[in-house]
Amino acid sequence: YTVDANITFDNGTTVSKATKMDFTAASYADKKPVIDGKINVGEWDEDVALYADDLSFSKIADWKGKNDLSFSCIVEWDEENLYYSVKALDDIWYYNPAETNKHYIWRDDSIQFGLLYGAVNEAVIGNSNRTFEELGMGISQGEAIVYRWSSQSTHKAGQIENCEVKIGRHDGYTHYEMKVPWREIISQDERTPVSGDVMGFSMLVNDNDGTGRRGWMEYASGIGTFKDSSLFTYIELIK
Repeated sequence: YTVDANITFDNGTTVSKATKMDFTAASYADKKPVIDGKINVGEWDEDVALYADDLSFSKIADWKGKNDLSFSCIVEWDEENLYYSVKALDDIWYYNPAETNKHYIWRDDSIQFGLLYGAVNEAVIGNSNRTFEELGMGISQGEAIVYRWSSQSTHKAGQIENCEVKIGRHDGYTHYEMKVPWREIISQDERTPVSGDVMGFSMLVNDNDGTGRRGWMEYASGIGTFKDSSLFTYIELIK
């Protein structure tokens, strides 16, 4: 978000300042969202929605504006699960039905996101060269899946079966919804997330209009061009 401030000093001088501030948060899921591929009004906590909808978020060379590709995302949590929804405005929805390797869902319309967690009260922002959890949502052979490309813990790369995921197309928007147990992200012998936890976070939405991956819209960085967790922003778990 851009915050505009006017600062008036004791001598009467006023200085105007505009700066970027990050309020990325995941709210507690008091009411559990239904994972059905349709993001209904009031189902997710829109107060914590994040947006990527102008040129500053675009990694598409010939991006034509919001209707080409833009998105909003809402993240929620409880002690057992991470809940994740993305509503992407996309003029052309495409996935390759002939692709059998689930690893390559990133080549089509899809989601990728990264989480970097630490011990309680550990500062995770600004850390580079660290392996992080990189997960995504997409369509593989007609099925909505969650895929893991890398793990900060002991989990292996591949499709995550122990989850709920649905992807639907409604009035020009692609709705992505996911519910994944924390134990698929943080290993059993590690801690349980609690309110106040701050995790490194980045995400992107890929765009393919049927002729190959055009690029992506990203919120923070460190995933699409190269893997670098020092380019992540952060997300705070609030309750």
